[in-house]
Amino acid sequence: MITAKEIGANFTVRQLATVGFANNDMDCPKIGDNVTIGVGARVLGGVTIGDEVVVAANSLVIADVPPGVTVMGVPTKIVSRRTTGNPEFRVIEQQAKPSTNSLDEVN
Repeated sequence: MITAKEIGANFTVRQLATVGFANNDMDCPKIGDNVTIGVGARVLGGVTIGDEVVVAANSLVIADVPPGVTVMGVPTKIVSRRTTGNPEFRVIEQQAKPSTNSLDEVN
């Protein structure tokens, strides 16, 4: 199921993914350009997904995602980041930080 306020160019969504409402018909996501959402992932509520983002399989996005990152987990955390001018992703070390209400970065 896909319900979004906006969907950018080159949007890819895999099987069994859900993009849509969380609590009411006013809260649905905005999706940037060149976004890929993996198998079984869920993007719920009025979140904004930036450009050049990859959402890993079976992840749950309930907070805004900045441009140029890969996120994974339930709820999602940033696991890699594309640096400015560099098409390669930098993998972030797998050390969890204390959780907050915003999207956490794993490092």
